[in-house]
Amino acid sequence: MFAGAFVTTGTIPFTATSKTITAKVFSPKAGVPMVVKVEGPAGATSGDTAATTPVVAGWQTLTWNFNTLDLTKAYNNFVMLPDLGTVSPVTGESYYFDDITLGGVAAGGAGGATGGGTPGADMGSFGPVTIPVATANDGIGFILAGDAIFASDYAGTAEPGGNLAAYANAVTAGPANGGNIGYFNDPLLDTSAQKLDLGGWVSGSNLDPAGIHNFFRFYVLTGPASTFASSFLGLYVNSPSNGTVDVSTYGNIKFKLWGPAGQYEAAPFVNPAIEIVLAGPKVAGCTTGSGGTEITKTFTADQHIGAGSTYKVSLAGWSVKGTCGADTAGTAVQAVLSKLARVAFTMPAASFNFSVQNSGTPVSFSSGINLGPVAFTNL
Repeated sequence: MFAGAFVTTGTIPFTATSKTITAKVFSPKAGVPMVVKVEGPAGATSGDTAATTPVVAGWQTLTWNFNTLDLTKAYNNFVMLPDLGTVSPVTGESYYFDDITLGGVAAGGAGGATGGGTPGADMGSFGPVTIPVATANDGIGFILAGDAIFASDYAGTAEPGGNLAAYANAVTAGPANGGNIGYFNDPLLDTSAQKLDLGGWVSGSNLDPAGIHNFFRFYVLTGPASTFASSFLGLYVNSPSNGTVDVSTYGNIKFKLWGPAGQYEAAPFVNPAIEIVLAGPKVAGCTTGSGGTEITKTFTADQHIGAGSTYKVSLAGWSVKGTCGADTAGTAVQAVLSKLARVAFTMPAASFNFSVQNSGTPVSFSSGINLGPVAFTNL
């Protein structure tokens, strides 16, 4: 069974390196096949093409990759076939498409395609992909023309959920899409009697269209700090499509990072030190934290403006955290920068907040990380 609609345009300017279309889509239910195709004169067609990420209920940004197009033909119809092949028990369902754009341009002026890996796949497993490069500044003044976009939007299965279920199959969205995102932490944080609360979810464009797209993880703990002397918590973002990207021609990584107001914004300022880890693709049998060669650098989160906080860290002077496969201490930095598979941010125990307490009783303290967009720049 099917029902749908189409939009007729001028010839869609597909190229060998730009075969991706994105759109903002509203679905009344999760998990439906969100199929589209492009068509043109003389029977030109891409055939039915599924979205690269699972469909959630509500608004989200979806991507379709037309990797098998015949570029000798013209295409001027974008055909939308939501819930294709199913018979719904509900009549009168409505689906909405908006901001239909070639190459992900709508979400920050980026050109280029990223391919389409498998959600949940190992980091780097899709192989080399092209990182989108912005051709215009975004609407929040973070991504500028010429920046390489590693992540600008995020989508979680249960949005808006307000809980950790939103991380099930959570991925990057927008121009740089299809890379897994997630969190990690010391198991003690989950099991300790001094844990009063924990949480986190994904706040992408479908949950907060006008906000700073981010995802986060936090804990509310009682003292003493010594109980958690070896603890840690963190967030990670895989490269688009769970592939690898070459960022070796860029001079800096930049990102938006913040967290609970008591830890990042209220005096006496905690100014937590955060470790950044860049990792290459996963290698079988490797025992590093990510499973790939890792390089590391630490920065101080000393901006006290919440989601307005933007940090830029040079790609020079990184330390080798661990090597895998044929990589050595001498080759690790270049190997990772030329085949980057993951960016991770880790808060060590020494940076946990036990100095600025929350209001109310019992006495408690909040620690966590919010991670917004991530890009590489020469500016």
